[in-house]
Amino acid sequence: MKLVRLAGILALLAALLTPVASASAASAISVHPGQSIQAAINKAPAGGLVVVERGTYKGNLEIKRSLRLVGHEAVIVPAAKPTKNFCVAPNSFTGVTGICVHAVFGADGQSIAPISNVSVEGITVQNFSGPGIVALGVAGFRVVRVVTAHNGEMGMFINMVSSLSLLS
Repeated sequence: MKLVRLAGILALLAALLTPVASASAASAISVHPGQSIQAAINKAPAGGLVVVERGTYKGNLEIKRSLRLVGHEAVIVPAAKPTKNFCVAPNSFTGVTGICVHAVFGADGQSIAPISNVSVEGITVQNFSGPGIVALGVAGFRVVRVVTAHNGEMGMFINMVSSLSLLS
């Protein structure tokens, strides 16, 4: 009798979890070599997943909402012309930042609306003239298996970030 009850509970759990897994997979946006990672980031909803397939991608990136960016041995290098964003603006950082993750700043330049739960995984950021990664005003920033190499200013600049996880 206990085995039948256990089997029933397991079947119910499997039924409950299956739609969640399917919805998650359906909401993921995949990026392949030749496609734009930034376009996928812009298209992803808050809390979305952008999966970057193996390859080398040109361009600096900006993340300004909750997002999970997962690379499968993806490499990001500078494009011939950088995309303007918060980290490339005058009076910001010297050079071009590879990945810029930041809060939303008010028009007054003083108020900050932090973003939460941003994850960057399995990506190499290299050869940028500025920092490899900048994170400003993030509550819950997770960096996993990320390499920053041969960048101008520094590997990573982290400020006003809570719940920081750096994992290799």
